[in-house]
Amino acid sequence: MYNKDSILSRLEAAITEQPAPVPMSGDRWLVSSALQKSIRRGHVEPALRAATSLWHLDRQNFWKRLHIVAMEDCSADADVVVSVLTATVSSAWRKKRGELQVALYLTRLLCTSVKSRAADELYMQLERSSAHKDLRERYAAADDALLVDRVIDEDGLLTERAMALFYLAGTKKFPSDAMPHRKGDPESAKKVLRELNAPGDMVESCIAVMARTYYPLSIFTPLVWQAVQRQGDGVHIAHDAIAPCPDVEGIPLVACDVYTRIGQSCFRELQKAVPALKQYSVRQIGVAVFNAEGGLLDRYITSPFLQALRQAGEYAYAESTGLSPSAYAELRECLAANTDMLTSIRQEALRQYLSSMSISCTGGHL
Repeated sequence: MYNKDSILSRLEAAITEQPAPVPMSGDRWLVSSALQKSIRRGHVEPALRAATSLWHLDRQNFWKRLHIVAMEDCSADADVVVSVLTATVSSAWRKKRGELQVALYLTRLLCTSVKSRAADELYMQLERSSAHKDLRERYAAADDALLVDRVIDEDGLLTERAMALFYLAGTKKFPSDAMPHRKGDPESAKKVLRELNAPGDMVESCIAVMARTYYPLSIFTPLVWQAVQRQGDGVHIAHDAIAPCPDVEGIPLVACDVYTRIGQSCFRELQKAVPALKQYSVRQIGVAVFNAEGGLLDRYITSPFLQALRQAGEYAYAESTGLSPSAYAELRECLAANTDMLTSIRQEALRQYLSSMSISCTGGHL
């Protein structure tokens, strides 16, 4: 049985006082990107610096980002998911224990966890893939009883079970421009989640954050966990030693991605410099770069089933920008050939950005 107080007691016993790192420079979008990319790669030091910075800049956003990271990137590690989600909904406990110390401990915990992006890869397919257009329309009109039956059918396809759960919870609860509207019944979704053959602590901690997020990863995480367990011996943990990312004053270059202003400006510069990229939009370029860089994980679960899920999620993301599989492959090839140029552009952009921040902080006086 889920015992929030017991989980928090274990966390409190595990946390030791650590000196706070020097905060990373940058706005909240840049340091948030640096935080998540560093966690995925298992790069502890930049992750701690980014966490310290985001915590100082926007504490509410920091705790939301942390619980998203737990479900989006670390759903293979049930204990870590439970610890992080329970702490993010326990503001009184965090304040009593010392918020920054909790933040740093959880960031380190996420860095060292076994990773999986399966819940997010599944979400990408359900929302954006043309291959699931018919499924989106059929399940949007289905009655709740049918949706419940689909979710609890452990032998059913994961995409169908997740689509049914998505609509059972409702797109009013989890809005999506790409999905037909359905009011849904979040309480029924919670009841079905509790019937899954998944760890009770994980289910209850995911349910606890449902009210705090607009993303359905909180309902997909237990479902994916259950599906992965059914793969049996086909699942194993892979280790990829990921070299430290080039940085400027501690800011990893990969933080300049499609979700940051500075990242978008870098892709525009690259587009101007490489004629072959002019046929693509900045968003298409950014999504291709994100798929190449953002999905790098240091220690993660894998299997043929999970590899297929990952590839389908990647293509769904590219397709949502208007790219065909062949056009996407050509774009990826072009970007790979111009990696060094993008690195140089990002380095210069970050230097100018940090210089402008320094001038702003001194009131323009050098």
